[in-house]
Formats: sequence, structure tokens, C-alpha cells
Amino acid sequence: MAEKAAWLIEKGTGMWDVSQFTREGLQKKYEAPRYYLGTADGEIFGGFILIEKDTAYWPGCEGDRAFYFHKFMVTNAFAGKGCSRKILDWVKAFAERSGKDYVRLDFDESREYLRNLYYGAGFECVRRLPEKDGERVVTAEYRIHRNGVKKEICIDTWDRKEHFKFFSSTDLPFYNTNFTLDITGVKEKVKEAGVSLNTALIYTAVKALLPVANFRYRYENGSVFEYDELIPSFTHIKKGESLFRFISVNFSDDLRTFDADVRKKTAESDRYFDLDEMKNGTNFVFISSLPWIPFTGIDHTLAFNKYDAIPRITWGKYYADGTRTILPYNIQVNHMFVDGLHVGRFYENLIAETARLVQD
Repeated sequence: MAEKAAWLIEKGTGMWDVSQFTREGLQKKYEAPRYYLGTADGEIFGGFILIEKDTAYWPGCEGDRAFYFHKFMVTNAFAGKGCSRKILDWVKAFAERSGKDYVRLDFDESREYLRNLYYGAGFECVRRLPEKDGERVVTAEYRIHRNGVKKEICIDTWDRKEHFKFFSSTDLPFYNTNFTLDITGVKEKVKEAGVSLNTALIYTAVKALLPVANFRYRYENGSVFEYDELIPSFTHIKKGESLFRFISVNFSDDLRTFDADVRKKTAESDRYFDLDEMKNGTNFVFISSLPWIPFTGIDHTLAFNKYDAIPRITWGKYYADGTRTILPYNIQVNHMFVDGLHVGRFYENLIAETARLVQD
């Protein structure tokens, strides 16, 4: 740890005081720290600390069932090999086995690689601290359990209050963003795993949306709510048919489980539009594919309700660009709830989740 901290300082991107990295230094800074090392073939590739109370960055949370994740690093020899994500996945699984509700951490959001790593792994920003010496420190947490729970947002104290009111005064607050996504290797990888490509694309879309709370805001009966999960509702054409139907499936963080649930729900579907499924909430994301056209832009059908906060996602026909496989992609959102910054975070998360499909 001390070697990596010194190397970062030498690069001009220092994060820690090297003198902290002694047992005495760490015990002085943290209450009852637990030390962990990651190894591969007997070689250490990374390490981190877990503590169960962090009043410095998480005041008032002493009673929460959480692990606080600190001093995380991967050795230079293993950098760029997916080790960071594997450690985070292990920590999340360990937290669940330990009966925890959260994994929490703090990091400098101005560091792009940390932002992509943590938000791409499902961590959500909780609080932004005042900027100091060029650092934009945020606290972020990963929620172990998502149960379809929603909490009401107090609009009067909401940080989006002015933006919400401004865009609610417009007639058409929706906007589309179109881009291309490099999916090189994805088709082959998911085929090896016995997973449908379309299901894998739905999976990565939801995984990329979830860490950004703005995509989980919904307006119901005059109030704004934040849901803790999203339900993909997507178009599907059964074999031998030419008309599509809507399929809604509860999301699973495990791709194979999700694929099995999609196959089961699709086989059982006996109606084109099962609207009964949409009576218990609005935490859907509508997804469709247009695999016949490599479009450069697209719009979506709306039953006009300017408070509709459900994101719409569509992808088109993938095509070859040299050695790369490119997928046209579109997302439509409501500006009352989602800004370009949040769409950008979705895009970054989507790239990371797509890359992970190939790596895993």
C-alpha cells in the first residue's frame, strides 16, 4: 500500500500520506480496521480496509448495518486487468453474507477512473462535500437489497427544485440522445454463456441506469418519489409471429438468472399488452430494439403526460466498422428529472458494463 501511495505522489496524483501506511498509523486513523489482500497464484494484486463505523464522512449513520471501504488499491502489475471490479464484487457479496445493508465509501469524483469504477459498480452518490484543493470528494453507497421501495422527495428542499419547476413549465420536457456503442466481442461471449444477446443488452442497460438516482425518480399523484429498483419492460416478437408484445421482468443482478427469467416470462406471455403489470408502480424502463435499421436518430411514442419520467431506450442494427462491432443507441429522458450530466454518467456506466460482459 505504501509503495502504491508513493508511486501516485511521484506521478503527481497523490491520494494519501505515505506515513499513514503503518499498522499504527491505520489503527490511529480508523476504529478497529480489518485488513484484506487479494491474491492470484500466490501474488498479491491489491488490498483494502473495511471498518464498521465512519463518523468522519458518515455522521449520524452509526446504527446502520454497513461496511465502510477505505485505502483501496491495485498493484501496478495487475492494473487494467479487471481486478478492481472483482474486489468490489467480492466486498459486496461479503457484505451481504455478513448481514449488511450497505457498502459505503468516499472518493474524489474529479478522478475519472474512480468515477467510472464506483458508479459502474452500482454505487450511488449520497453527498457532495465542499470542493477543497481541487478535490471534489463525494460519499457513495451500494445498497445490498433492492426491494421496489420508494421514498418521497421533498420538492421544497430537493436540489433539483429549480430545474424541476423550470422544465415543468414547458410543454415538451423530453429529449433524446443518440450515440454508438462498441459491442465488439459481446455477441460471441454471451453465446458461449448460452445467453441471448438482446437479454444481455437489456441487462447492461439496467445496470448502467441503476447507479444514477435521476433515472429512478418518478412523479406520482403530485409528488416526486425515488425508487430503489427498475423493472425493464421490453418489446419481443415470438418465433413465428410478426407482431411484438411487451414483456416486463423483475431485474436480477445475475445475468444468467435474469436470462432464465426473461425466457420463462416470454414463453408464458399470452397477451400483446399486459397492462395489469403496470398498475403497481411506475419504476419501469421501456426498452425496444430495431434490429433491422442502423439508425442515427429515433424518437419514441408517448401518451402525452409531461410528468412521465420513465426512460425509453432503443438500439438498432449492429454493424462492422473495421474490426469493431458498433451498435446504434438511443435514450429518451425527461429534463425535469434528468440532465445531460446524468445521461453522460449512464453512457460511461454502459461502456463499463459492456466491457465487463466481454471480460467475465
